[in-house]
Amino acid sequence: MPGHTRVVVVGVFVTLLWSSSWVLVRWGDARALDPIDFAASRYVLASTVLVGTVLARHRRAAAALLRAPGALRRVAVLGVTYYAVTQAAQFVAIVHQPAATTSLLLSATSFVVALLAFVVLG
Repeated sequence: MPGHTRVVVVGVFVTLLWSSSWVLVRWGDARALDPIDFAASRYVLASTVLVGTVLARHRRAAAALLRAPGALRRVAVLGVTYYAVTQAAQFVAIVHQPAATTSLLLSATSFVVALLAFVVLG
């Protein structure tokens, strides 16, 4: 597959995969699936696949990263604070308000970060 075509196919696949989670959260809510449990199972599955892929393809680089002092602690803190907390809050928001409202607030994140960067960093 030519380079450009491959990039487009991968981009469409990632977009469909990413956007399907919102639909599945709504569908799961209708079937009494807790949004936090859904998010947790989604990330456990994804991390298992990604760790397996990294270990299979980049064994030496992964081993070097894991031997670095504090690397696992930093990765765990990033995972808990960024992914677990923020994504769980997003899934709860999708369940308790219209998905369009959640999407609008999520889309505004870039502008809020830019504004805060201007205020904080000058």
